[in-house]
Amino acid sequence: MTRSLQAQIQDLSDWIAGEEIEPLPAPQDFSDGALRAAWRAISDVVWAGDVATFRQRCLALMQPAMAGYAGGPALYERVQRNVPCTVQRPFRSLAEISETLTPVTWLWHAWLPVGMIALLAARPGTGKSMIGLDLAQRIIAGQSWPDGSAMSRPGANVIYVDGEGIPAVHNQRAVAWGMAREHLYFLLADEDDIVLNLSRAAKYQERLEQMAFRLQPALVIVDSLGAVGDGENDVEEVRDLLGYLGRLAQQHATSVLLIHHLRKASSGQTSFFESIDPDQVRGSGHIVAMSRVVWGLTTVQTTAQPDPNGPRRLAVIKSNLARHPKPLGMEMQPLPDGENVRLAYAAEAPVPYHEPTVSDNAGAWLMDYLAVAGEPVRSKDLLAAAAEAGFNRMALYRAKDQLAGKVISTKGTGWSLAQE
Repeated sequence: MTRSLQAQIQDLSDWIAGEEIEPLPAPQDFSDGALRAAWRAISDVVWAGDVATFRQRCLALMQPAMAGYAGGPALYERVQRNVPCTVQRPFRSLAEISETLTPVTWLWHAWLPVGMIALLAARPGTGKSMIGLDLAQRIIAGQSWPDGSAMSRPGANVIYVDGEGIPAVHNQRAVAWGMAREHLYFLLADEDDIVLNLSRAAKYQERLEQMAFRLQPALVIVDSLGAVGDGENDVEEVRDLLGYLGRLAQQHATSVLLIHHLRKASSGQTSFFESIDPDQVRGSGHIVAMSRVVWGLTTVQTTAQPDPNGPRRLAVIKSNLARHPKPLGMEMQPLPDGENVRLAYAAEAPVPYHEPTVSDNAGAWLMDYLAVAGEPVRSKDLLAAAAEAGFNRMALYRAKDQLAGKVISTKGTGWSLAQE
């Protein structure tokens, strides 16, 4: 039976490290080619008294012996890099490295992990950038998070990587909100560059690294991922860029929030109001895979007529670190200047509108009728009144079932509203 490639490489690695090999391999124990040639070249080398000298002599013989074979140079490099067997294991278990690991901590619990990447995805025009700026405002001012929880790093700096190139828009909002702008730092494209490219332009990565080192920000916002990258559909490009941002977050104990877009809606869909799942995030699947927490922001239609200025729903749609928190509601409240708005959050997410059914209409009528009556109404009288209003017996009883706990009925007293 042919021995595995790793077993053959291990024997060569152990031999040049001066380890005793039992039983001693024979040339036929190695695959015909570079590995067998390597063993023949070094098996007769006499121990030189110290590991460094012996290893050097063996490598000097191995390299030319293996060079003439296909794959020989690559195999030579593997032998060089391979860790020789020793009495003490050269690899550490999870138990052995556990003391060096940093536990998961949060800037905003269940939403923004420290030292990792979070992603906010939504359709254009839903308020993604405004959410990023609002979070910066809350950190700088020491305000509570949108869910009411206490701010973990009040007064800290925030870095905003503005790939969209609209600092004037952000400044207008910051002024309208009364924001302490001296704690908000922007990374912008140089005048001689068309775009701020974090993927290919090393200078922007170096500059962001310097900013993070000196400012020690609580949060780094990247707006938007598609604008600062160079190929959101390219797996290698995405892996390199998000790998850099992940290392930045970890090395500087900061949170990184990426703002990103969704794929184009299918034909016929009202994309502005549709719900979000991670598969709808635009670009390579590695964007979602490398983000530890993913948020989805949607506009919710709560009335018969769609309103693009209507309430929003902000929810965690993916998390590798914690249970999904309760979704939040959000509204854009106009400011007195008539041009700007401020974000206002609610503990309850808005409920989507649905066309009222016959049972819904019958239930609304029933609640109003019993409230006006102010006392129990006999079934016979109630059914007659319902018929005049256009609701048959089935619709009335179905409505009562849907209003369980709000409407009660007994043979003796009739129908009435439940006492609060």
